[in-house]
Amino acid sequence: MASHRGPTREGRTRRAGSAGAAASDSDGGLSVASAIHARAASADGLFADPYAGISGNRVLGDWFAAQLLDSALFRSVAVCDRLAILLWVRAGREIPTTKRGREHHPAFTPRHLDVLVRDYGEQAEWASLRALADNELFTFTKELRDGFTHSRRLVSELHGEPIVAYAMEAPKRGVDADEHRALALAFYDVILRPAIGLGGVLLGNRSDDGCREAATA
Repeated sequence: MASHRGPTREGRTRRAGSAGAAASDSDGGLSVASAIHARAASADGLFADPYAGISGNRVLGDWFAAQLLDSALFRSVAVCDRLAILLWVRAGREIPTTKRGREHHPAFTPRHLDVLVRDYGEQAEWASLRALADNELFTFTKELRDGFTHSRRLVSELHGEPIVAYAMEAPKRGVDADEHRALALAFYDVILRPAIGLGGVLLGNRSDDGCREAATA
């Protein structure tokens, strides 16, 4: 009957050496992390001093402001898209579906809004609402939102980037802090507030009888 033998001294030495090398590599990673942590400001210090620097060329307060402004812009575009959906279903139209059966919601785009001209085109407010989808400010902001989805964020001073950045070796002008803020405020005044007001009138004027007629057309 063969007896079980434990690992040889050579095997133990080889495994111990491998473990030591792994531990050494791990220690090296921890050393790098510790060095970075030592240079970073404490969380308490950052909130006490919003002008403290964080990684890269960023300033905490500026970075916070950039996140809020970007969120306001992207959510404002989303509100316009939701308005298009409301107008669509209020007119009694079905939400399109893909070949796989997933809903493909209408958006605040010329292509989708032009479908609704039969339902709302005779109302005085429609032309003004439809024009917003072609407004240069709306199309610019929508491109920013769509680009952010694909990791192409707005080049902005508040994000800690230079005003002139380089993408694919081509110079690209970004925006400074004042322009970033002005963009969000302008979108609210020029696009979002009018769209909500006009859309509300159009939705309110749409009768239930009209919805049923559109659904059976």
